Amino acid sequence: RLKNKKQLALLTQLDGALDARLLEGANWIVEGNLQNLTAGKWSKKYGVSFETARKDLNRLTELGFLEKEVNGHRHYFRLRKDPNED
Repeated sequence: RLKNKKQLALLTQLDGALDARLLEGANWIVEGNLQNLTAGKWSKKYGVSFETARKDLNRLTELGFLEKEVNGHRHYFRLRKDPNED
């Protein structure tokens, strides 16, 4: 739970940098503690094209909210791990 509180604090800081869909999606990720999120899943959730979903997730990654793992042609996104944990 502490990690979620840290992520929610980051969301508050990013609020001005995010549009409504990105902010709602970031909250969805935190609340569900989603791991291995794909652009396809985001696309279905928000009714946007795959390209828009990919851009949204890359934007959250650029802002330091998510981290990306590439496995072949698949890109997986998850909450960025706090380097001070563990």
